[in-house]
Amino acid sequence: MLLELAREGDWLVHVHIIEVRELRATDPDGSADPVVVVEVNFGDGKKQKAVTRVVQNDRNAVFDETFKVRLSEERSDELITSALGTKIAHACTSIPDAPPP
Repeated sequence: MLLELAREGDWLVHVHIIEVRELRATDPDGSADPVVVVEVNFGDGKKQKAVTRVVQNDRNAVFDETFKVRLSEERSDELITSALGTKIAHACTSIPDAPPP
C-alpha cells in the first residue's frame, strides 16, 4: 500500500541504529567488537553505504547513531525496487570504509 503512494522527487530517509544485544562472542576473552553496516541499494544499481563506529569489548553495544540517505530525483519505479539492509559484523572482519577498532 505504501509503495503505491511513492511519488517521484527528492527523499531523505533517516536510519537510526540504536543497539545490538546478546551478540555471539567473537574474541578469545568472550567479548565482541561490533560494527553495523547500513546499505541502500537503489533500483538502478546505485548504492549508498554507512558504517557505525566500532564498540570495543561489548556484546550488548549501544550505538545511537543516525544516518541520512538522500534520494535525489528518484523515479517511483526506482523507489519501489530500492532496498535497505543492515549487517552486524565483528570489527576484525574486512569491511570497506569501516572505522579502525
